[in-house]
This record gives sequence, C-alpha cells and structure tokens, in this order.
Amino acid sequence: MVSARDGAAMGREPKDELFRGLAAHIPDALCICDSGGTVRYVNSAWEGLTRRPLAAGDAFGKTLAAIHPHDLPELLQEMGRRPGGGVDHECRVVHPDGAVRWVRGRSFRIGDAASAVGQVAWLVHDITERRDASTTVRQMAHYDALTGLPNRALLHESLGRALEQARVHGWTVSVLSIDVDRFKSVNDTFGHAAGDVLLQQLSSRLLKCLRIRDTVGRLGGDEFALVLVTTGTPDAARRVAEKVGDVLRQPVSVTGGRVAVTVSIGVAVNEAGSVDGPTLIGQADVARHAAKSGGGDGYRVHAPGAENGALSWPMAWRPVARMGNASRRQT
Repeated sequence: MVSARDGAAMGREPKDELFRGLAAHIPDALCICDSGGTVRYVNSAWEGLTRRPLAAGDAFGKTLAAIHPHDLPELLQEMGRRPGGGVDHECRVVHPDGAVRWVRGRSFRIGDAASAVGQVAWLVHDITERRDASTTVRQMAHYDALTGLPNRALLHESLGRALEQARVHGWTVSVLSIDVDRFKSVNDTFGHAAGDVLLQQLSSRLLKCLRIRDTVGRLGGDEFALVLVTTGTPDAARRVAEKVGDVLRQPVSVTGGRVAVTVSIGVAVNEAGSVDGPTLIGQADVARHAAKSGGGDGYRVHAPGAENGALSWPMAWRPVARMGNASRRQT
C-alpha cells in the first residue's frame, strides 16, 4: 500500500527529472533562486555563457560580477523595481579573459503567485550576433564603405541636429562643400586603386581639421562636406576653408609614386538660423561650383547677390603644380 506522502514523492520525481532534462538541453542560460537570493538550480549553459562557475547554494549576487560595470547600475535598478520577476533587460557580459557578449535577460516567478515563499527564474539569451548584424546594417546605411566617414544621409541628419542646437544656443553653422580638382587625372595616371588610397588619406586629414562639434562626410566620388559649429563670427568658416585647402594639398604616397592635388571649396554660413539644412548645402555647392569654374585651388563664400551666387575671398594657400603636372616618382 502506498501512502499519500509516498505518492506525492513519486509524483514529484518524474517531474523533477523531466525538468532537469529539459533545462539541461535548452540553449539559453537558466538560473532559479529563492526569495532570499540563493541559487537553487543552474544549468550548464549559464557557465558557458558567462564563463564563470555558479552552483546551487551560491548567492545569486555572485552572477553580477559578470555584468559590464557600465551596464550594472541600470540592471540593478530594474531588478529593484521588479524583485519578484518581470525584468526584461539587455546588457553586456564580460568574460574573465575580457571578451564581451551582449545578452538579454528575463526574470519570471515560479509557483503560486499568492505564496509567501516564491522562486524567481532567470533566462538569459546571447544576442551578440543579432546586435552585431544590426550594427553592420547601420554602418552600411550611414557610413561610406571606402573612407568610413558619414555618408550623405547621415551628414544631413547631423546638419539638422546642428541647426537645431544652433537656434537654441545662438551658434553659427557653416557648411564647406569640397571637391578634388582634376581627380580623374589621378585615376588615369595611377589607377583607381591609387585614387581610393588618395580619398582615404584626404578623409583622414579632414578628420584632423575638425573640432568636437564638427562633422565631415563623403557625399560620393571625390566630394566631401564639413559641417562647422562655431560660437564666433563667419570668419571662422573661412579660416577653416584655408586650413583645409592647405592640409589637403600636401603630397600623398600612392602605389606608383606621390601625388599632390588641390581642392575647390564652397562656403555657406547660416548666421540667423533661418536656413534649413538642404538649402545650406545647396548654397555651399553653388559657391563650390563658382570656385571650380574660376580654376579651382581656392574657395568662395556664398553670397546670393553676387555673380554666380558666390564671392571670391583672398587666398593664403601656397601655389602648387596643377594635377596635370603632378610629380610621379617610381617606387
């Protein structure tokens, strides 16, 4: 004859065995702790994910050592708001060797919700590949593949934000539209691979011309644009134009020799804050075309009342040979 207690025990054992068999084979990390924060069960996937040992009887707080220190405060705040389960949070896990994985952790209550003594289960899933894929998609959508600079779409977004901030703080926003003079000659003389190297080197130099609030992007081909945010007068944009022209004219080493180029720059300044982003870029392009038509190797400032919509400005750049006479040294 089987007693009621024996029958209950016999009823539990198959369930426990079934639970442990399922929990041991799920790909996600699973940990169950009691209301006092003591671990009651943990599957092998937990250590595989965190690279840190955890066993029944350990304090659940031991797991927090694996959380990235920048993410830990927000996670603790979320856990404090939902001690009985209901946390749904993404954070980084740091392995002992320094490797970082992104995870999504969910907590939920086990057992009778009305019970004074409950258990909370944590199910943690590795989402690193998903986040990496999302980052790659964003990189492809917003950044130029050759130079790594923001592309046209992201530059327009950055300009829009700069104009909004400028209206609030009274800053001046300027756009410099930049085009490499006779870039086709580089490709014809040295090859397209050399042209790519040149664009990459020019991009690096443009980055060094920027301050913290400025942005540079590649609009396509050999065209670039700078968004400048200044607290001073419009003369700051002209000074930057002169600096950019001087920096970019320095020779670049490419396969087959060294090449020196000049650039045409158009400057548009939005002092009053009444011009939108596309209009400001259009004004800079008009000024750039005027500089290009004037022979290149210089800049012009957009002025709606002037001929060609742009005014010449005295240049401080040193004269150099045109691209057609660029020196070529065999290596």
